[in-house]
Amino acid sequence: MLPPFAAMHRAYLFWIVLGVLFIPAAFAVFRIPEKPIKEMRPLAEHRYLRETSADHWPGQFERWLEDHYPGRSLIIQCNALVRHKWLEVPSSLVVVGRNGWLYFVGEGTVADWRGNDRFQPDELLKWRAALEGRSAWWRAHGAKYIAVFVPNKSTVYPEYFPQRFGPRQPGKLDQLVETLAESGSRVCLVDLRPVLAGVKSQRLAYWTTDSHWNDAGLRAACDAILDRAVAIGAATRASDATRWISSEPFNRDGDCVKLLRLSGLWPDHAATQLRLTHPRDLSVSESSIRQALRPKAFNRSSGHGRAVMIGDSFFRIGGMSTRAEAESPLILHFNRFVSLWGFEGTRDLVDYDDCVAIETAEHPTVVIEQWTERLLRGFPPDSLEFEQARRQLEPR
Repeated sequence: MLPPFAAMHRAYLFWIVLGVLFIPAAFAVFRIPEKPIKEMRPLAEHRYLRETSADHWPGQFERWLEDHYPGRSLIIQCNALVRHKWLEVPSSLVVVGRNGWLYFVGEGTVADWRGNDRFQPDELLKWRAALEGRSAWWRAHGAKYIAVFVPNKSTVYPEYFPQRFGPRQPGKLDQLVETLAESGSRVCLVDLRPVLAGVKSQRLAYWTTDSHWNDAGLRAACDAILDRAVAIGAATRASDATRWISSEPFNRDGDCVKLLRLSGLWPDHAATQLRLTHPRDLSVSESSIRQALRPKAFNRSSGHGRAVMIGDSFFRIGGMSTRAEAESPLILHFNRFVSLWGFEGTRDLVDYDDCVAIETAEHPTVVIEQWTERLLRGFPPDSLEFEQARRQLEPR
């Protein structure tokens, strides 16, 4: 016979388990509204049940029920709350660092940190050839070319990264920058690691619960790119730019919080974002570049030169308001500025045909192409035309 305390403990456990089992029924019977959570995949739709054959209907129904059973959002958030916030268990995409910092660790970020996924010598040659080929091709078509590298958040803020991953080791970004420097490559390069380290010494450069930099990081990155563009004669700095740029506090969940499915449940951290006011001569425009690259275009009559920037989320949403996609400080300095989202996951989308289309549609005087450290697993699409342009610039 069980002692009274053990019997009482079992009784409590029984009622708790029974209560959890009846949560879906309670949501269905009482029509309790649920707060939706961000999903990283499309949910099964009811219409597929009507379109499914009898043989496959049970499996399709099971998938639909898993995505739509009553109380699902609450149960998922409670599980995430216990695992990630209280126990600090990492997910497959996000780890919890010190002082409530969150780090995105998808797309091989941990391998970058540990230096486990380094370039082979032939891969470094392939990267160098691809960059030099693009640079030479754009030069032959009247445009300066600037390659920009953005570090992972863990590279800039290693002190908050979980200690269980060990100390950071040199990785692909270190290899690539060193190779381009040691080989005497003609590619105009902007390595943003020292730039962001300088920001960090004075104030935060990244959002603590997001994978992206904040307004200070974005402004410093844009200044570094603009300085390089001015130095090579590809841009003129607008004298009134600082007048239209300011910082503002904001309250919203970072992308890492959303990936943990803890929106509204993670502690708030002081955060600021860029506020860019449009001067009268700045207007939003259109571009005929293919829509898969999500073109965003801006014109400013007092600006100089025509810029096309190919990059990812760091220059499309990082540091900015949710209502201001691609509105980085760079748009204030050019007569025309076109931003392209050139990646699908880690895959670089901009190939030779796209470059021809960009040149035909926009006639840029400068092309800025950006890669994030974790996206160096792929290679810029090369072509025979890029190789021919590169060979024409080689000393004979």
